[in-house]
Amino acid sequence: MDTTWLDIRYALRGFRHAPTFCLTVIATIAIGLGFITALFTVMNAYYFRPVPVRDPQSLYEFFWTDRSGNGYDFTVPEYREFLRENPAFSEAFAYHRVEARSDGRHLSGMLVSGDYFQMLGIGVALGRPLVADDAATPGSQPVVVLNFSTWQNQFASDPAIVGKKVVLRGFPFEVVGVAPYGFAGLGARPADFWAPLTMDARFDGGPDLFGPTQPRLLAIVGRVKPEFTVHQAETGVALWTARLTADHP
Repeated sequence: MDTTWLDIRYALRGFRHAPTFCLTVIATIAIGLGFITALFTVMNAYYFRPVPVRDPQSLYEFFWTDRSGNGYDFTVPEYREFLRENPAFSEAFAYHRVEARSDGRHLSGMLVSGDYFQMLGIGVALGRPLVADDAATPGSQPVVVLNFSTWQNQFASDPAIVGKKVVLRGFPFEVVGVAPYGFAGLGARPADFWAPLTMDARFDGGPDLFGPTQPRLLAIVGRVKPEFTVHQAETGVALWTARLTADHP
């Protein structure tokens, strides 16, 4: 303790005599530590901790760009056409990110097609996952699956949460399940909840995803069949996208 106190006094004297130098050293160390922490976080998320889904190496996400480099997502009809025109993929799901408030809390969620949990091989900690029937008809199934951490932190790990109502964007959704611990979606940004894609009109103030304007809001994730190489799958997607965008000069 005596030695530590002497070190502290020496450090304070040095700071008084050369505050600019001391602040520069402290800032340099802080920036270095921050950079290393951020780098490790990214490496840990993408390399050291594989995504806890079925066969993640066969999953690929798609978007297309125009000649100016602007990126675009897909419409609902284009998503439905994807599997018909791309035989290299055994299955696919579509998703769309949304933001919502629930009892004053901000939540970030994902609207997904009905085969999302089945395709990823994700079970549930409580209740059931979303299924195909939940996303069969626009606006018909206001149900939601909560992230495990969201269930813990926002709903106090309520064991009876399944069947209760959660208000999102001023509209009640029935909680049908809680995702397993450790699963927060495929992206770097975790999802607090998952709801059927067909409930889009309750979240977005813009054009209806299933309306006549067909806004480009969907990302598509497909699973390459084992008998196809990645190059073959890429070639097929490139040809399909060329046909898809032929009337968009």
